[in-house]
Amino acid sequence: MPRSLWLSLAALCLSAILALWWILAPHELKADRQLELSFTHEGQHLSGSLLLPAGPGPHPVVLFVHGDGPQDRGLDRYTLVMNAFLKAGIACFSWDKPGTGKSRDEGQGGWMGQTMRQRADEAAVAVELLVQRPDVDPKGVGLIGFSQGAWVLAEAAQWQSRAPAFLITVGGAVDWASQGEYFARQRLQRQGIADAAAEEVLAWQQGAPQADLALSQADYLQALAIYTRVKPPPSGANSEPLPRDRYRFVALNRQADVSKGLLLAQVPFLAVWGEQDLNVDAMVSAQRYAQLLHAGPIDQSAQVLVQQHHAVKVFPGATHQLLDASRYQTQVPEDWTWGMSMRYLWEGEAAFASGYLLLLPEWTLAQLRRR
Repeated sequence: MPRSLWLSLAALCLSAILALWWILAPHELKADRQLELSFTHEGQHLSGSLLLPAGPGPHPVVLFVHGDGPQDRGLDRYTLVMNAFLKAGIACFSWDKPGTGKSRDEGQGGWMGQTMRQRADEAAVAVELLVQRPDVDPKGVGLIGFSQGAWVLAEAAQWQSRAPAFLITVGGAVDWASQGEYFARQRLQRQGIADAAAEEVLAWQQGAPQADLALSQADYLQALAIYTRVKPPPSGANSEPLPRDRYRFVALNRQADVSKGLLLAQVPFLAVWGEQDLNVDAMVSAQRYAQLLHAGPIDQSAQVLVQQHHAVKVFPGATHQLLDASRYQTQVPEDWTWGMSMRYLWEGEAAFASGYLLLLPEWTLAQLRRR
């Protein structure tokens, strides 16, 4: 092969490598140090990562509280959000849910055996672990809760012994029942089911046996079988019975509601949603949060509000994950396509609603400065 061709191929390969590096660089964690930490809660051995920013410290730190599902610490999932905090000098701590990643399931049902209060108690133990460290500012420890994690933060808002320095919720619902109904309505709409037929489906599902601590799963399965035989499910209805572990999880948490926690919240509280959220009714939830927090009007402007002690913001054109809805609109992880993944890698921070990644650390720092 001619030398000139070899040089051309080498240049092409180098260009491809540089282009790939340029695309992937924003998705690398920008922590100055990454430490593996572990703690124990209710017999569960939990493992997580503390990401420290540059500088001598001590640093404020935000704990990441996950949404639904078997989620690990999510260093690949939260990368750009974590980098936004790290760039601002705020450390991040995230841990694997019980039974996921390196957090062991000690025969207590893992994460599906937990109530929201138990999850909040777990977070409190993580806080105690962190405040003992010389590289952490003990008066600057707060939490960010995503989706279902908002119910956990509503419990944390009631802590008496060590109140968090700040609380942030992203895509949080008010209560379990209304969130489930909204999710179902959006699912039916995306399936092209007309309004009248959708109402029939919702009525059937509401009349079906529900998960309940007073009802064993065996009795639930029997009652559901009778219900579907007497009243066959309409087209589009979800008639699949809940698996045993999920049944218990729903039974433990179906009364979840943020109302009491928000009414009692004294620490700075920021709640944000994407207006095009398919999982949670963003505007209804934001209105209720604003009422409970006495947060004033809901902000939908392009500006970044940082001074409000309690702030409620809805980002126009954004999804449940605060991504641009015109390019990343999904309801469940299974809907995420290969093309979306490639676009997300290419766009990086630009994939999110404008101002979202700025708001999180800037609001946090503004609250910490006012201590």
